[in-house]
Amino acid sequence: LPEFLETPSWIYYTSLSQGFENFQKELVSYVKANPEIKVTFNPATYQLKSGLANLRNILEVTFVIFMNLEESKRLLGISEKENTDVKTLHKKVFELGPKITVITDGANGSTVFDGEKFYSLGLYDTPIVDRTGVGDSFATGFIAALFYGMDISEALKWGTINASGVIQKIGAQEGLMTKGEIENVLASNPTFTQ
Repeated sequence: LPEFLETPSWIYYTSLSQGFENFQKELVSYVKANPEIKVTFNPATYQLKSGLANLRNILEVTFVIFMNLEESKRLLGISEKENTDVKTLHKKVFELGPKITVITDGANGSTVFDGEKFYSLGLYDTPIVDRTGVGDSFATGFIAALFYGMDISEALKWGTINASGVIQKIGAQEGLMTKGEIENVLASNPTFTQ
């Protein structure tokens, strides 16, 4: 087996229902005992509804957190109607523990904060057929780029390109791209920055 399959190095933690707290407690203990593991966290509706107090332990060991704009406000207890600057949201989420915060905002693209620098990228212009799975496909593309040693700017492109493949198909898995396919799209569009 390839080395990265022999020793887990990334965990993608998302959507669990009632009773997630027990699993999460075990996950946090496991990660603390194995600090080489990087946790990526995409809190789902039930987890966000449970409140920040139930998420603090996982946030403290999270390497990358993925949320859309509304979810970031929900996590922080801010009304969705409140017009809060996205940089403020990033800083407040970052203070909870994640090393990298990623906030997607539909047609406005996505933004990232690493504690020092903000990054942003618009959408890759593609027809929209179905939005199912677009967040997860963005996250997997982003994480894959980091896995392959790329910087955050490149990870944003990988996430956006991977999501653009899924958004053109029906369902959450059709349109997911391989490393080579993402690289081909980027090579064909060397000026992609918006």
